[in-house]
Amino acid sequence: MKSLIVLSILLIPACGLAQGTSVGEASLKFLFPARVLGLAEATVADTSNVGTSFANPACLAFGNSLEVSFSQMQWIQDIQSQILNSSLPIWGGTAAFTISSTNVADIPVREVPGPPLGSFTAHSTSFQLGYGINVSSVVSVGATAKYLYDKLYTDEASGYGLDLGMIYRVPFKGLSLAAVLTNLGRMSAFRSQSTDLPTKVDVGADYSFSVVGLDFVGALAVGKETMSGGTNQVRIGAEATYDNLLSVRAGYQTGYDVRGLTAGLGIHYSLIQLDYAYIPFSQGFGDANVITIGVKF
Repeated sequence: MKSLIVLSILLIPACGLAQGTSVGEASLKFLFPARVLGLAEATVADTSNVGTSFANPACLAFGNSLEVSFSQMQWIQDIQSQILNSSLPIWGGTAAFTISSTNVADIPVREVPGPPLGSFTAHSTSFQLGYGINVSSVVSVGATAKYLYDKLYTDEASGYGLDLGMIYRVPFKGLSLAAVLTNLGRMSAFRSQSTDLPTKVDVGADYSFSVVGLDFVGALAVGKETMSGGTNQVRIGAEATYDNLLSVRAGYQTGYDVRGLTAGLGIHYSLIQLDYAYIPFSQGFGDANVITIGVKF
């Protein structure tokens, strides 16, 4: 079962496709910090947190201090990911550097049916450099360049990706709109199979307001995967924060066969932000748990 999950969740292209290409690096679809996942990845127009730059690099424009965060993801079927992210205001905007790694261990090796000859670990690694800036009092733009590397047993592939985003803060207080293109790029051939990235176009909105010590955020994103047969997605998230200390989050996303609901919690104390996200899967795939700890200097 695990090997089948790896083939579908990670990057490995299926052989024998008529057009000679397939969509790989599927891990890019879930490499997000806990807050973004708890809000069902709907935060493409969120201007309150540079961590949402994983969904839209234009969110980096709203960074105002040095921030460092680390995310540990226990995904389904023993898939584990780690994300180390740092951001720093520079040159009138904010730059961010990210290293991510996804691994699946103990995949059996078989040449014929029967006991395995051994096992190996599949690796997927990315290095990302992003920058966001306010180009006017109401418009922010950003871009993230990615170097991607994968290894499955003795086979390797590498490539590049690019995210482009924009946020527009409308005159109505607390409301912002966004458009973003993510994972534009390509991987080198994996064996004889060339690989495209899971490119997606999103538009979204974010609305925030406060009532008697409570801060509320509502987020909406509508997206389309651009590859042939790509799915349409609608993602909705909501967050309530009490006294800038405790946050409760929930979300729902369409376009997936085995997941929809999301939930999360956040605790902010002094310089430290701790976030947790829970994503249940159906059809016996299990659950995903994500923890992010961040420090803002």
